[in-house]
Amino acid sequence: MPHLGYSARSRGTTRLVIAIATAMVFGLAASAPAQPKPGALAPPPERDTMARQARKTFAEASSQMHLGNYQQAADLFGQMLKRFPGNEQTPDAQLHLAACLRGQKKDDEFVKQTDLVIRTYAGTEIGLMGVSQKAGYYLGKNSIPEFVTVLKDACSNGAQPLPNYLLDPGSYHYAGTNCANLLPYYGYAFRDAMMKQCTKPEVAEQVLAALAGTFKQAPEKLPSSWLWVNCYLLLQANKDAEAEKAFKQYTEWWGADVRGRTLWWEYAQYLQNSRKKPDEARKIYDQIMQKYEGTDTAADAGAQVAQMMAADAAKIADLFPWGDKFVARYRLTAGANGVAALMLQKALELAPKDPAMAERAYKTMEADLGQMPPPDRLGRYESLIKLAVTLKDTGKITKYGQSLVADDMWSAYAYNRLAGLAQSIPELKPLVDETKKKRQIFDPLPNPPPTSAPADQPEMRRTIEAAKLLADLNVRLKDEQLRFAEEIAEDMFKKYADTAPTIGAVGQMVDYYFKQVMVEPRDKWMERMINAWPNHPKTEEVIYKRCVTDAANAEYDKLTRNCEAGLKRFPSSQYRSTWYQHRVKCYEVAKDLAGRADYIAKELNWSATNGNAYSIQQIIQAMVVPEGKTGMDVYPQAYVDWADKLGNTHLSLWCLMQAASSYENGRVFDRAVALCARLRNQKVDPSIAWRYQFSDINLLLLDGKYQEATAAAMQRLATEPRPQFRVYRQLSLTELGTAFGKLKKTSDPKLLSDKLLKIYQFEDDKDAAELMPAYAYVATEDPKEVARAADVFLKVARGMTPTDIGFSLYYAAAYRAGERYDDILNQANKAMPKAAHLTPRILGYLGQYYLGKKDPRAQQIHNALVGGFPSSDARDELDKRIEAARAAARPKGN
Repeated sequence: MPHLGYSARSRGTTRLVIAIATAMVFGLAASAPAQPKPGALAPPPERDTMARQARKTFAEASSQMHLGNYQQAADLFGQMLKRFPGNEQTPDAQLHLAACLRGQKKDDEFVKQTDLVIRTYAGTEIGLMGVSQKAGYYLGKNSIPEFVTVLKDACSNGAQPLPNYLLDPGSYHYAGTNCANLLPYYGYAFRDAMMKQCTKPEVAEQVLAALAGTFKQAPEKLPSSWLWVNCYLLLQANKDAEAEKAFKQYTEWWGADVRGRTLWWEYAQYLQNSRKKPDEARKIYDQIMQKYEGTDTAADAGAQVAQMMAADAAKIADLFPWGDKFVARYRLTAGANGVAALMLQKALELAPKDPAMAERAYKTMEADLGQMPPPDRLGRYESLIKLAVTLKDTGKITKYGQSLVADDMWSAYAYNRLAGLAQSIPELKPLVDETKKKRQIFDPLPNPPPTSAPADQPEMRRTIEAAKLLADLNVRLKDEQLRFAEEIAEDMFKKYADTAPTIGAVGQMVDYYFKQVMVEPRDKWMERMINAWPNHPKTEEVIYKRCVTDAANAEYDKLTRNCEAGLKRFPSSQYRSTWYQHRVKCYEVAKDLAGRADYIAKELNWSATNGNAYSIQQIIQAMVVPEGKTGMDVYPQAYVDWADKLGNTHLSLWCLMQAASSYENGRVFDRAVALCARLRNQKVDPSIAWRYQFSDINLLLLDGKYQEATAAAMQRLATEPRPQFRVYRQLSLTELGTAFGKLKKTSDPKLLSDKLLKIYQFEDDKDAAELMPAYAYVATEDPKEVARAADVFLKVARGMTPTDIGFSLYYAAAYRAGERYDDILNQANKAMPKAAHLTPRILGYLGQYYLGKKDPRAQQIHNALVGGFPSSDARDELDKRIEAARAAARPKGN
């Protein structure tokens, strides 16, 4: 949801977005092919040019690499490099070839190929990714000296800072390789793998030395996740005073920004888990809860504090009043659920000696029993029984035991739990006997079975006779003598239906025919089991198998009947979720969407109201849109209704965000703006308020209400002398600049840009702030202003980290100010002397520009592409444009 709130896009991705948007503004994006008119001939097939062959080879090589077929992939990448010179994907092929060599465990060749990539593309994105790949390789081998050497080589022996492309490689272009053996080298995996190796002081010292120039930078120059790395390395090197000083500097720099909580959290976790200093960790957790009150990190910190209190016998009494307030504040968060569970656990432990704790435990576990689905109640009743046993409360033992196997809780699992508890709880044994009688659960023969029974034990005698028949049945089934097996089973069913062997025999007939897919006899024995012993535990499994066959045969009337039978007879069954899914399908087949919606809402209501966001989604998505209405009338409002129902909770905010996003996607901007204002002004979670601080302005821009949007932006930034960090990721500065341009107000974005440049914290903000006026110049469509835009784009491009993403700004400036082609091309190549693989893109854009002007330099550029970059896509595209221009210039009829 990029327009409504903070986007977690990386710096590199942000720049890529800028580049793409720039290309669109300046007309660089390739136009879509014209659609043939009805009845027209199909266009001729695409020529099999060198560039097309290169693309196909690269695609097949990439596919083989992702499948783990590294030898085939390496052969294809090598083939591409030899046969298709000058292709734009050459650097990717060289990097991926190294990855394939690593995948083949050809370590020496991998290092050699990676070094070639680093030398060839030094100072560019692909070169930096080669360094990252090599560093990650040594990390994976636990070769710390070699790893440190790579770092030193990349930053002048520690004197210079590492580029962010190395500190945070997962955020950039080449992180998307999807190649398993590359993943450890990117993003948090790279950072965490390095930290994992720095457990010894001497290793931490070496890495600190290699990164000395990196950590001397101001905090805004570092990826935020690496602020903690500096503190961690200092701590591991036993430089605690320096670590505390760095931590203080970084936390003061974050100020009120809610994202600073991550640094506090990692420091507290380190103190608690690595240094074993719970008291110091507790102080940090308390600060998190105070400084970032309402955030999910504060909720997690509270859970940690609760565990510390629970582990300290002297503080147990404080846990409960503190925990009650905490759970009320953070209701429906994982942290609050954890604290509630911990308090219940401690209450159960204290119950035997403390009547107040016993009462508390009973009250907690009984609180929502009536609303819980039967499967969720099973564990609760079992805990209540154990509590009653501990307190020697015979009445409650019996009460909860009866509830465990009542009609609204019955299932094989419920009975097995009762029988298991009865082995150690004498008070439950009479209930087990009563349940057996009620549910027709007959005792099997003792082991070993008696050969006969006294005349005064007719039940035993009948069971023995049935057991003998069952043994014969097993032999017949094993030998596949089905006629004899049928006769034996029929005889048992008629004469000994009240014995355990007969129930076992019917179950075996069902199982045999079910596996053999013999429909008629299978269904006969299934129906007999279901009708003769309706609530027997074995019947539960037969109904499940009956539903499986009904679903497979698409017999939805039968499936409906049998699912409802299973749900009614065995409410807490392990098969309940399967029956639920089948029942939903039956509603769909019957086209009873209203019934389906009611059924889903009834089944999922408890989990939805107790914090399950997925259940809320399912309920809303099942809702029926009334005639004359649209989904946009129903679904977003349903999320708002759920938010109101859930009150001031974090889950209610999630519901509001879903509604706002839906309204934005449906372009119902007025309602989206209203919800964003509600999210920005709520007091439950300050991180959500922060995310939405500029969302209404972005929506006004999307809605084309430029006057309102620009006025709001000017006013909001004027009243906030220091906006929270990463303004660009929250406020669409480039779109705002375009709005100013359409209003012919090019001085206002310059004022805003100057303001932001004075307070920016990250380079993203700086780049975006400087580009904002350029977009305004372009939007005026005034040739003089557009020329000014080209100058701005060149200026920003020159200041960027040298990458192919930054180069798109050169493309944009060059395409719009084509007469300055030589100057622009020279500047680009000077900025990236090792990036000649990018030259064909600039040549291609400029060739198209000159071709449109009918300038003979178009042919000169074409010749340069043919001679230096014959396999490039730029050459192919310019070929097509030249051919089209020639065709258009030919006299008709020729």
